[in-house]
Amino acid sequence: MSASAVAGDWWPKVLQPIPLENPLATEHVLVAENGQPWGTRSYRYLYTALAPPELSGALLSNPGGIGYEVRATGPHPAGPTSMGGAPYEPRFYIDALGLVPGDLEPLCVAWTSANRTYIAPDQGFLMTYGLIPRFVTIADVKEVHWDDPSVPRNDVVISIPVSEYQFPLLTRAHVSIDRDYLQDYATIRKLHMIQVYFAERWEDPPSDIEAGPAGEESREWSFPGRLVRLFAQRNPPSYLASVWGTRPLIAPGSSPVTKGRWEYGELIWPGIDGVVTHDRAMSPGLDYAYVTDSVLGRYEGRPGFSVNAEYGGVSYGGQWSTGNTARLGRDLIRVELKKLYEGNPPEVVQHFHRHAVPLPAGDLRALHDQPNIATRTRRIVYALVTLGEEIAALSTKALGRVVTSMDTVRLSRGSLDYEGWWENPIAEQAARHAPMSMTKDMFLSRCAQLDQLVVEAIDEGILRETLVAFGVDAEQIKGWRSLKLLAHLMRLAVTGSSAGLRLPEDAHQMVDRVSGGPSPPGLSVLEQLHELRIVGSHRSDGRHAQRLAAALAMLGVDRESTASGWGLVLDRLYDEVARELEETVSSLNQP
Repeated sequence: MSASAVAGDWWPKVLQPIPLENPLATEHVLVAENGQPWGTRSYRYLYTALAPPELSGALLSNPGGIGYEVRATGPHPAGPTSMGGAPYEPRFYIDALGLVPGDLEPLCVAWTSANRTYIAPDQGFLMTYGLIPRFVTIADVKEVHWDDPSVPRNDVVISIPVSEYQFPLLTRAHVSIDRDYLQDYATIRKLHMIQVYFAERWEDPPSDIEAGPAGEESREWSFPGRLVRLFAQRNPPSYLASVWGTRPLIAPGSSPVTKGRWEYGELIWPGIDGVVTHDRAMSPGLDYAYVTDSVLGRYEGRPGFSVNAEYGGVSYGGQWSTGNTARLGRDLIRVELKKLYEGNPPEVVQHFHRHAVPLPAGDLRALHDQPNIATRTRRIVYALVTLGEEIAALSTKALGRVVTSMDTVRLSRGSLDYEGWWENPIAEQAARHAPMSMTKDMFLSRCAQLDQLVVEAIDEGILRETLVAFGVDAEQIKGWRSLKLLAHLMRLAVTGSSAGLRLPEDAHQMVDRVSGGPSPPGLSVLEQLHELRIVGSHRSDGRHAQRLAAALAMLGVDRESTASGWGLVLDRLYDEVARELEETVSSLNQP
């Protein structure tokens, strides 16, 4: 053996990845593992134990380490305990080799049955933070993710629970836990976390050992906290390096999860004199605060959260709600502080506080009448469902069967009224907050969402079938898409109405009057909206700039006015889409 082998910090080269590891360097900390981290000629078994602070030093420095695996009193206990002797006690532990009274509590439980090992986070840890499992498949690997829904905070614990050993392969099982929760658990339990492990790895040929003085095949060295063993094979030359060890992980200290979970601090809200504590917020007489609607960005589109776009309120399941809110002007939300503090986690209050702004100047009543992204979206949604109802009424007459707005535009007035129009998934996307400073790419993405809500919703098949039933030549409209079909239906209705004709009774006369005229008028705004979606999808297209310029010209927008952001352009687009839908409804609505 080389001279360096006698040094207290010596490691075989093939196992040197272990002392180089920093388990706390990542947000998720590996606390248990069965696997082959360095390829098929390696194995590692790692677990985490909870140790009393006064004894952790002795455990970590014990020559040769301590027990490296989670032991259990099962599975399948046999003998006197199961045959009328002492009661059976299911238990998990890590052997402390007599260095502490009793054994060590493991952070994860484990047991082996046949050639499979199951590893799971301790139920006590999971219960402490109210963690709930969620099952995820990533690249065909099934994982269990444990979430803290009260915050909410997802992926607090991630695990692959089962490893299977079929020599020489060992599939990987592991448990990793969010670093903040580990630190918090060590602190509230007043226990140190230490890691115990066994690892081995073959190297062929050997690179850092020499043959023993008498041709020894194996030797071992005991260091504080670990035992190293080398087994040498001469023909062919190779060796197996093994280590049993311990290392520190986390000591009691801060409490980033539990402490402060319900501490609101002292906040200064613009427009309110003095600091606001939780107690002051709950007292009578405290006024409203005002925040920008950018506060909603944290919650929009996230599972579990419900954003009431019309009022600017947020709720999370049945756990908390921001209560009495109202939208003012283009991008303000009025918040009743008592309702905001009442039952909501401090981080929700603090998040709203970060978006707080001074009380708007002028007449607040005038702000109530100013449109915002929610009222603009609502106008579009209800204009679209009204259009769908008008199309459905004409189609029902033409086709002799009941057609509804769900068939024509994928919306139902009853559902919109009962559930809230903002609960429609596509309408929800269109109603998300729209900052004045939004970039061109953000603007084009919103155009795509609006196109999906409006243009894509108009059913092409129903329109074509209806026009043919009215007597329009099927070949003439064979290649037409929904907007051109809708424009043709509008022209029939307008032409017939001006001549005192009605659909469907006078449909053929209307068709004759229209067939000799010019091409059907277009729906210019909706057509440009669809163009903008194409621009956003094909941004490398050479016609990109031309298409965008044409759309801006149609909206009456000067490109230079977008230098500070595209928010006002989006406002204009929403207003124009709503206006054109309403005009289309009027043209189809026959007395």
